[in-house]
Amino acid sequence: MSLTGHLPSLAIHAATKAYVLSLTEPLAEELRGTGVPLMAVCPDITATDMLSTAQRQSGALRKLPRFVVGEAEAVAAATRERCTGGPAQAT
Repeated sequence: MSLTGHLPSLAIHAATKAYVLSLTEPLAEELRGTGVPLMAVCPDITATDMLSTAQRQSGALRKLPRFVVGEAEAVAAATRERCTGGPAQAT
């Protein structure tokens, strides 16, 4: 579910996300074999200030079931695992 379907003001957010993917995919191909990994992170709905603001402006977003909203910390941990090949190590 995209927030842009409920708030037209978020069109720039959606366009930017699309651009990041459009840039990342061919760049990853160009860098293949160089030892420089490249990955775009585009999580689903995540509990952020942006979502809180959007929910204040949209009744539909206020009705989102909690289970469909990811926590920012979980997104960060999953990204870190994907980038490093394993879970984060405590320091």
